[in-house]
Amino acid sequence: RARAKFRRHEYESCRTLNSYRMNRAEAYLALAEGESSDALRETLNARKSLTANRQSTDGDCGRRTAVWRDAELDILSATALLQLGDLNKAETFARNAQRSYRSVFGRKALQILGQIKLRQGRFQDALSFALMAKSEQLKSCVPFTAPERAEVNRDIALSLAALNQFDH
Repeated sequence: RARAKFRRHEYESCRTLNSYRMNRAEAYLALAEGESSDALRETLNARKSLTANRQSTDGDCGRRTAVWRDAELDILSATALLQLGDLNKAETFARNAQRSYRSVFGRKALQILGQIKLRQGRFQDALSFALMAKSEQLKSCVPFTAPERAEVNRDIALSLAALNQFDH
C-alpha cells in the first residue's frame, strides 16, 4: 500500500513518510526472516526517511515529531543487533527506546535489556528487567493471550533457571 501511495503524492512530505513506512516494513520482514543485517540497513533507511519527512516544508502528510516512531526504530535496531551478537550497541538502542516507558516500545526495551543481560551472563539483572517488563504489561493491561506475555514469561523462566532458582 505504501508503494502505491509513494508514487501518487506530489508533496515531498508524503513521499518521505511513505518511504519511511516502506523501509520500516522491510525491516520487520527482514527480522522475521532472520536477516538481521538487512533489517539493520532498512532501519537506517527508515531513519533517514523520517528525518527527511520532519524537515520537509511542503504539504502536510503526517509530519510529526512522534517519539514512538524513534522508539520503534530503536527497538528494531536493538533487536537486529541482539541477533547479530553486538550486545553493547543493542543495549544503547534499547535504552534509547526505554525513554518511551509505558508504551509497547518501552516494555519491549525492558524485554530486550533482559535478553542482553541473559546473554552477558548477568542473570540477576536479566531477571530484574524481565520482571519490570512483566510489571509494565500488567499496568498496561496487555491481554493474557498476547505473544508478548509468553516471551516475557520465557525470559523470567530462563533467568530463574540460570540462577538455579527452581522453587519460584
